Amino acid sequence: MTVLNVLSYVCAAIYVVSVTLLAVYGLHSLWLLRLFLKNRAAATAIAAAEDATPLPADLPRVLVQLPVFNERDVVTRLVDAIGRLDWPKDRLVIQLLDDSTDDSVDLGIQACAGLRARGVEAVSIHRTDRTGYKAGALENGMHACDAPFIAIFDADFIPNPDFLKIAIKPLLADPGLALVQGRWDHINRDENLLTKAQALGIDGHFAIEQGARAWSGLAMNFNGTCGLWRRDAIIAGGGWEHDTLTEDMDLSYRVQLKGWRCTYRLALAVPGEIPASLSAWRSQQFRWAKGSIQTALKLLPRIWRSSWSLHGKLAATLHMTHYSVHPLILLSLIAAPPALMLAHHLPVWVLMLGLLGFVIGAGSPITIYAASQWVLQGRAGWKRLRVLPALASIGTGIAISNAIAVYEALIGRQSAFVRTPKSGAAGSKGSYKASMASGIPELLCAGWAALGLVIGLNRPNSWVAPLMALYISGFLWVAWFSLKERAVAVKHQLGARSALTTLIPAGLAALCVYALLTHQVGGFAANPVLFASLGLCLGALYVLSVWSVRRRPGGAWTLAWIAGVTIAIRLIAFGMPAGESVSRAIVEGRQVSSGQNPYLIQPAHPDAFALVPERIPEATYEAVAHAGLTAANPPLMQWAQSLVTEVAATPYAFKMTSALCELLALAIVMALVVRLHLPPAMIIAAAWHPIGPLFFTGAGHTDALMAVPLVLGVLLAHMGKRHGGLIATTIAALLRPFGAVALLPQLLGRAWWWWALPALAAVVAYLPFTDGLGFGVLRGLSDHATTLHFHGPLEPVLRWVVGAWLSADLVQPVVIGLLAALFLAGAAVWATRAQRDPQNPAHTAHMLALLLVCLPTVNPWYLLPLVLLLPFTASWGLLVWTAAAPLWWLHALGDGTELWWVTSLAHLPALSLLGWEAIGRPMPWKRPAIVATDDVVSQPA
Repeated sequence: MTVLNVLSYVCAAIYVVSVTLLAVYGLHSLWLLRLFLKNRAAATAIAAAEDATPLPADLPRVLVQLPVFNERDVVTRLVDAIGRLDWPKDRLVIQLLDDSTDDSVDLGIQACAGLRARGVEAVSIHRTDRTGYKAGALENGMHACDAPFIAIFDADFIPNPDFLKIAIKPLLADPGLALVQGRWDHINRDENLLTKAQALGIDGHFAIEQGARAWSGLAMNFNGTCGLWRRDAIIAGGGWEHDTLTEDMDLSYRVQLKGWRCTYRLALAVPGEIPASLSAWRSQQFRWAKGSIQTALKLLPRIWRSSWSLHGKLAATLHMTHYSVHPLILLSLIAAPPALMLAHHLPVWVLMLGLLGFVIGAGSPITIYAASQWVLQGRAGWKRLRVLPALASIGTGIAISNAIAVYEALIGRQSAFVRTPKSGAAGSKGSYKASMASGIPELLCAGWAALGLVIGLNRPNSWVAPLMALYISGFLWVAWFSLKERAVAVKHQLGARSALTTLIPAGLAALCVYALLTHQVGGFAANPVLFASLGLCLGALYVLSVWSVRRRPGGAWTLAWIAGVTIAIRLIAFGMPAGESVSRAIVEGRQVSSGQNPYLIQPAHPDAFALVPERIPEATYEAVAHAGLTAANPPLMQWAQSLVTEVAATPYAFKMTSALCELLALAIVMALVVRLHLPPAMIIAAAWHPIGPLFFTGAGHTDALMAVPLVLGVLLAHMGKRHGGLIATTIAALLRPFGAVALLPQLLGRAWWWWALPALAAVVAYLPFTDGLGFGVLRGLSDHATTLHFHGPLEPVLRWVVGAWLSADLVQPVVIGLLAALFLAGAAVWATRAQRDPQNPAHTAHMLALLLVCLPTVNPWYLLPLVLLLPFTASWGLLVWTAAAPLWWLHALGDGTELWWVTSLAHLPALSLLGWEAIGRPMPWKRPAIVATDDVVSQPA
């Protein structure tokens, strides 16, 4: 059994366990629906009897608490709504618990003064110390008033005047009752697709789940607002505590553990505002997810030691840990593609169990949402179910953020209480915004799910593959709107006009050129002049597009067009013939999989040919690049090639792998672009570059495998994750040696053992390929170095100069020595600059450029790491140099010999421009200073 098969079995087990646990939560939802239907009639009768019961003449005092923080847009509306509550003025106390740090404090004071002028006791209690956040403010307010009943409303709710008269009746009739919870309604349900989807999800909780728990004797939670509490119950439960982010769930469960009961009234609807932006909703969900798991860790041991029934304990456990579904979604997504690779080997019952778990896990919430609309609206509610696909998508797409929240709760990482921004009116932008996410992790998950879909559709059990569609749509949805928010924010800051007037014709023209290249029979070797000419056209269109975006970054539609063309050109490029290096990769991959040492046995050997599947045509063997030479790629690249051949030993598999790796690398670059607060459209500097579609998606070169950990290492280093950055960059260096230059900025100033770690990793990687006392890989490298001709940027020039002075046998070692000396001198200068700003990815780009300039041999696919870092440097020299890479095809005119004039055209003009820039001459464009665009909710450090 191969390593890949073992991994597939493990992933299959993880997938089945994950979807089974998801099914458990789904079955719990269906059980709650059953409880709701069973007890609804009795609860309706009780509510009707309460409505018919008159209130006593001597009504109790009620304290209404309004916790707010920087609610400039809604604080006046909130206070005015509370002032309209139908309750005797001498029995009503209103507290505006204001922890604000902006001018909303004055607005709240003025609103309270207006209520006092009408005879209502209203006071603003302003704290400058936010200890305990919302829970601390509520506790502080309780000390200032001894009213026996306490109503709580968040800033985004507008209670109806009769709220208190309805909510007080159950509390007056039942002295063992602690809380009456009202239902959330929505004033901005129809503002956009996100609000419609949220409203549908919230309705499922309030129309079905809360009633099911309350009416069947199960523990229910206070939702933080729209509730009326008995003061004695709060005190008996231990009062407000602020060691979790969901102080409402914490208090309500502690109260119920003390023997008090909580109830819910379906008809007690309170209109409120739901987040209208993805960033605001994500922030809210993060707080709820983390807080609920924190509360579970705090209270579940007490619950299981309590006298509650087993039913009650299980229901409480599933309730408080419900946000665990999001880590389970991620686990099932990660495990799905490898599991699908092995699906045809698994027993049918395992596949059916996985499918059944998925159907139950995904179908149960849909049933709840449909039932909630029937309960609330009858047949009229069915039309709201049209947004179910959107709700399913965002529920899946939020999995990464909520999984992080669950993880932080589990490891005990504390964070501030960040309130959800409100706008105050539908369509209003609001004064505050939540911190924006990049959307890149979701984009990567969508890509991984797409890989699973492709694998599944090419396997016997292809009926399993469409399960990936939900993951693709969900993560793409969240990624798109996250990036859109970023793009709009940058455009608003810069006041930039759209670049689409240039990008649309440039993109369409590029697609046409790629289509022409695809339809040329025989590839570049049959017509190198045509290929080079068309390639230069692509380079010119690319430079024009980057110039346009640098001048006018544009907004969301610009980014959408860039993304669409990025994918389209790669789909077209699949039609190009694969390069001869792919055939070598197939043979070497099969050698490694079977235990042959590719550093000792060259692909031309019959023993190597015998390992290639019979379905590979004989022409593949003949097309192996330098079949008479042993392998030169590092061992880690050999292992990667073997994994690809385990999936499919075809050129198409390598082209697909290269394309996916390049897109993955582009997604990581996009994350770095967003992190540096650059315009998101600057991704065009890497996304539209002709090297990617031509030499990776088109030709299938495996260097794209190295690009992913290299840019990931740069990103992690910039994020301050030193260990992760070092590991990722070490992997890149073990895939392609010149990736090691990205290690230097991460190792400068570190202890000696930091430098030893990459070297030790290299030794471990090479050990399986040792042959006696030596390394076969050294022999392979030596063979390639002495056999292949040289066509690097400076090597031909130096060779020509040195050859005029020295004998032929001294030319090559002297030239290599001069190139090494030049590189070391440049590296010393670079290191001095990099130490001043070690987190700047432009330093890594310049270092890679210096290395590539000094390499004796530079094929165009070597430039990919530099291309991926072009968004972070303003150098036109680097841009032009890499864009001229298709000139390499002209070497086919030389019948395998180096053409000095091709090398000169490809390198020297751009290197002259680089030299001009290096001495500090002014350039026609300088990147504008871009600062943080997030208008983040104010919060303490």
